[in-house]
Amino acid sequence: MSLRDVVASGLRRGLSGQLKGRRLMPPELLASRRTLAKVVARRIAVETGIPADEILGRRRYAAIVAARRRVALELWRAPMSTTEVGEVLGMDHTSVIHALRRELGTDVYAAELKARRAPQMQVAS
Repeated sequence: MSLRDVVASGLRRGLSGQLKGRRLMPPELLASRRTLAKVVARRIAVETGIPADEILGRRRYAAIVAARRRVALELWRAPMSTTEVGEVLGMDHTSVIHALRRELGTDVYAAELKARRAPQMQVAS
């Protein structure tokens, strides 16, 4: 099952209507996305040699931050919004945007963001 399939199944299960409070996602959907983040972090941990709990933690060593940026990129491409990625990783959405721009480069990030928004713009017209 691909990352996209895991997230899509989570979206079908929840997130209906306006949610109250600071929590943007229902607890069960947030739990499934945290599980997805752990799966991605474990895979990147194997590739980098950095423990998954360090990648998902708060430390700011350069190697750990680089691995965390890769996790954020994969979750964003899953697709999750920057706000959802931030909530799962314990970051602000603007920090996620910065991480994506650092990982991809500003031009590539802008192009991918534009491509993601293109279907939404066609529906609105």
